[in-house]
Amino acid sequence: QEYKEAIDLYSDAIKRNPGAHAVYSNRAAAYMKMGAYDDAEKDCKHCLKLEPTFAKAVIRLAQIYFFRKEYHKAMVEYQKGLEMCPESQECKDGLNRTMMKIQTESGAGGEDDGMRQQRAMADPEIQAILSDTYMQQVLREISENPKNFAHYSKSPDVMAKIN
Repeated sequence: QEYKEAIDLYSDAIKRNPGAHAVYSNRAAAYMKMGAYDDAEKDCKHCLKLEPTFAKAVIRLAQIYFFRKEYHKAMVEYQKGLEMCPESQECKDGLNRTMMKIQTESGAGGEDDGMRQQRAMADPEIQAILSDTYMQQVLREISENPKNFAHYSKSPDVMAKIN
């Protein structure tokens, strides 16, 4: 109940001052406590549009990805956080926890391939890549001959889509 009230108060503050980046990050924290990770992610991303160097939003975004088991995305965000704040213990711990989780899940069964594929197919970024006819061709050529990856990895367009 208290988190719902906090969300309402932060929403009112945003209406009064939509440029206050920290309020979006704080509302994201309240959403996270309620398990509303999609709303929290939107707020973190909006905060970072307003203030790209706001490390707390980067850390929260990493935590969201971790809780949703999107570990590679979490690692990217924790690394961004460490670039902003090299001494951040929260980023260091989060990155270590994420790497350990990746290792244990990839080595000890973890989630099955079907679940991993299902979650990947629900990712809007992956959907965009798979709906692009050029990227379909690239992926087909790489799957037929993995050596083709060396050629495509030199293309800024291809790398921008998969990074």
